[in-house]
Amino acid sequence: MFRLLVVLVVAAVAVAFRASGRSGLTSVRSSLQMSIKGGKGGKSVLLNMPRKLKRAIRSADTADKLKAILTPANDDVLKALTFEGVRESVLETLRSRANYLKVQVPATFGVNPAVKLDSIAETATKAGKFNTLLAAVNAANLASAFTGEGKITLFAPTDEAFAALPEGTVDELLKDIPKLTSILQYHVLGSPYKSKKVLNVKDPLETLNPEKKLTIKVDKTSKEITIGDGAKILTADIRCAGGGIVHVIDKVLLPQ
Repeated sequence: MFRLLVVLVVAAVAVAFRASGRSGLTSVRSSLQMSIKGGKGGKSVLLNMPRKLKRAIRSADTADKLKAILTPANDDVLKALTFEGVRESVLETLRSRANYLKVQVPATFGVNPAVKLDSIAETATKAGKFNTLLAAVNAANLASAFTGEGKITLFAPTDEAFAALPEGTVDELLKDIPKLTSILQYHVLGSPYKSKKVLNVKDPLETLNPEKKLTIKVDKTSKEITIGDGAKILTADIRCAGGGIVHVIDKVLLPQ
């Protein structure tokens, strides 16, 4: 009964918003946030709304059915969500289905303009543990690939990973720019690969290094992912501007 009551309240707020125009976004967001603060029931209702949207999107088998989901009310619900990961999950499902059904989704649908993601370079700089990687990227003149909004995947070795290399290796690489460039490109995929997608990889992946592919191994029992010659993912799925993805790894990948 409580869940039904909250759903009705949220629906009423959405209707009121559409009647009052875009200026009502703050009130919608506040109402949704009040729901989650209302206890376990409010939280489950708030999270159930995007779940229902995902189910509707997945079940849409025609372009018209998918277009029927692109309503102002659903747009407002997604934009008001404080759960960035939940919103992005719904939008990712929507984009995939829209691509399959050849439906054009408005670029602003469900996207909260107040949320600004950092570029890969900005993300690495703020983390404070990729100083060697950033120095190598600058030395190899690859900074533009990491400061824009390209949909790439970066397997980012930490400073500790570089420090684990044989003594003098980093200094030698900084003097051998072609070799350094080849190694850095080996850490980058030309399209976004979230960890869920990496788990299903069967064949070696194309990297920005035109001569080397990256192997991915997954332990069927533990689901532990091994990259290249033994690197493990420490932190996965760091979202960056333009759809870029960063996976933090514990080892520098060296092309064999």
